Amino acid sequence: MSAGRDGLSVDIACSTITWGPFRRTSTGGTTASGSAGEGNDPYAGRAGYGRMLDEVREAGYSHVVAPGGRRRQGAATAATPATDDVPTAPQEILAFLKEHGLKPAPGYYSGQAYHDPANRAANVEGARAAAQHMRALGMDALFAGPTSFTPQRRDAAGHYPAGNRPDSFTPDQWKEECETLNRMGEACRQEGIWLALHNHAGACWETADELDRLDEGTDPNLVVWGPDVGHMIWGGVDPLAWFQRHVDRVKSIHIKDMHAHILERGRQEKLSYGQQSELGVFAEIGEGCVDWPALFGFWKERGYSGAVVVETDRSTKASAKESVTQSRRYLRETVGV
Repeated sequence: MSAGRDGLSVDIACSTITWGPFRRTSTGGTTASGSAGEGNDPYAGRAGYGRMLDEVREAGYSHVVAPGGRRRQGAATAATPATDDVPTAPQEILAFLKEHGLKPAPGYYSGQAYHDPANRAANVEGARAAAQHMRALGMDALFAGPTSFTPQRRDAAGHYPAGNRPDSFTPDQWKEECETLNRMGEACRQEGIWLALHNHAGACWETADELDRLDEGTDPNLVVWGPDVGHMIWGGVDPLAWFQRHVDRVKSIHIKDMHAHILERGRQEKLSYGQQSELGVFAEIGEGCVDWPALFGFWKERGYSGAVVVETDRSTKASAKESVTQSRRYLRETVGV
């Protein structure tokens, strides 16, 4: 654990998602997969991944979300280099991270639609496999993200800050969603891992009432929280008030900052998730609207000691390294962690 000047002991980790938009293709664009051999991508392959890790360490982080952690069903992402020579076995990952002066942080699972009964068995086994991977990396939690990123939800991300969205799940869908999560959580607990629910704008885990449905419908002995502060803001949720009610059920946290004026513009002009992202809705930590001293102060007061993962999905800075360095500097100099 990293001890702050005020006594808060947390692991400050970095998500590599910030590097995604900076991964160039041979045509000069960007790539979502960043696989080896794709033109001028400076972060492709084992050497490129090592370069990324060095930038994470040089920015001041001790931990990073490791490859193989974000075990999604489907194509690889920029945050999860899918190349033949990037380490994927747990012991190889640990050794590679150690070479670059880093330790692993909890990864992420998102499978097929949880609210569809036909997918339950596959999601339970997918979560179990991801939990086994996390256990081998020495983790105690696995973030579980939503699977309800429909075009309608993404088109109206953040448009209902008061909740009660007309496009949320039906009661039967909520029941199946939560029961599947319970069974996934049970599989994870059998591996010594906590399944930690991760809210997200643009999906059915966005607004305060939707988070309440998840909290009430899942078993706290099987399922915990791995909330995202930035996506709370986007969904109209007050992070401090939410943590004051639920912190005892939180095992890991993602932090991102948000530009309030872009969120307000998105609501007024009915902009989509993608349009708001392109306008620069994501801010570096300390440059947006989140009251970080208040949040970290509360986490210290309540003895929170899990991972805190810094994540700026799409930065407006000149490079990913500049983005994550700015966030780390703010946390160190202003918050004291």
